[in-house]
Amino acid sequence: MEQELKEEIEGVLARIRPSLGGADVQLRDISQGIVRLQYYRPLRNPSACHVDRTRTTKEVVG
Repeated sequence: MEQELKEEIEGVLARIRPSLGGADVQLRDISQGIVRLQYYRPLRNPSACHVDRTRTTKEVVG
């Protein structure tokens, strides 16, 4: 079950990465149903116009 959850989370992370504006999120750990992610800040301003906000959907985020 954890392997299935890991694959699903990796799939979601792959879909949202283009909308993070240079930031990155990586899966750190899954333990007892708790998912831990590592967030890496962008090298540029995440509020800048280069952020593609159209790539994020409620389905992916929600």
